[in-house]
Amino acid sequence: MVELKKIYADFEKGMYLAEAQVSIVNGYNLAGLFPKIEMDTKKVTIVDSTPIDKFIDQTGKKKKVAKGASARKIRGEVVTPDGFKLEHNEIEYVIENEDMLHPTFNLIQEIQAMGYVLATDIDQVVYNTVKDHGQLITDNKIVGGWGETATELKTMIRDISRLKKSMRPKPYSVDLFAYGDEADTELKARAAQSVEDYQLPQNGFNVEDTLNLMNARNFWGGLNMDDGEVFGFDSKNPGLDLIFKKYSNPNIKSIPTIQGMEALLPPINMLMFDNSKEETEPQTTIKVATTCGAYPRAKGERMIQYADIVSQ
Repeated sequence: MVELKKIYADFEKGMYLAEAQVSIVNGYNLAGLFPKIEMDTKKVTIVDSTPIDKFIDQTGKKKKVAKGASARKIRGEVVTPDGFKLEHNEIEYVIENEDMLHPTFNLIQEIQAMGYVLATDIDQVVYNTVKDHGQLITDNKIVGGWGETATELKTMIRDISRLKKSMRPKPYSVDLFAYGDEADTELKARAAQSVEDYQLPQNGFNVEDTLNLMNARNFWGGLNMDDGEVFGFDSKNPGLDLIFKKYSNPNIKSIPTIQGMEALLPPINMLMFDNSKEETEPQTTIKVATTCGAYPRAKGERMIQYADIVSQ
C-alpha cells in the first residue's frame, strides 16, 4: 500500500505536474500545431505580424520602386489588443485520504484524466481563434457533399486543391488540414490508404492518424470541430501564437526533464494539500490550472476555414 507521505514526496518532486503536462500535450488536437509563448502576467503585449497586404498594393501586384528610390518602410506594430485575454481553466479534485491509499486507486490515471480535460479547454481556445480570425473560404467551385455516397475521391482531391490555392497570391502554402469528424471519416474512407502519425518538425508535436494527400497532412481536428468543418494551416508560417501565463509552483521543489517536449509542455499551476489538522476524516485536494490565449498572426491571413464540406 502506498503511503500518504510518499504521495506528497512525489508531488514535491514534480512527478504529478510533469505527468499532467505530458497528458495535456497528448490530448491536443489543434493546440500542438502552433508556437508556445510564456508570459509573466495576463496582461498581453504583442509585436504583431505585418499582413502581406501592407507590402503590396490593392491590385495584388508589388509596387515598383523607381531607380534610385528606397523601398517603403513599414513599421512593426506593438499592440495590447483590446478584449484579448488569457483564459483561466482549473480543475479541483477532492478525495478522502483513506480512499487515496486504497490498493486499487491510481493517482497517475486521475492526473492523466485532468490533463486530457485541460487539453480540450486549450484546444477550444485555439478553435475559437481560428473561427474568429481565419479566412472564410466561399469558393463556389468547391463541390463539397463529401457525405454523399456518389462523391468520388477525385472530387475531394479537387476540393482540397482549391482550398490550398485559396491562399494565393500570398506566400503561404497550406500543408495541414484539420477536419471535423465526418469530413475526416469520409476522406480517409475514400482514399483507402493507410494513415500514419506525423511529427511536426518545428516543435516535435505528434499529429495522429494523418493522411498524406496533395502534399498536405489531413487529420481529425478534435471534438470542438463541427462534422463538416475544415481548417487549413501553413506549418512553416504559423497562423497564431499560443500564449500561456507562467507559474512558479513554490511547493514543487523540482520538475523532471522531459526530452523532446520542451517546446510543447504548457506551464501549469498545481497544488496538493489535505485538511488532516481540521478533520477527523481528512481529504486531499488537488488543483490543476492553466491560463492561456491564442493570438492570430497577421490578422488571421495565414489560416483558412471552410464551414461544411460534408453536407453541401
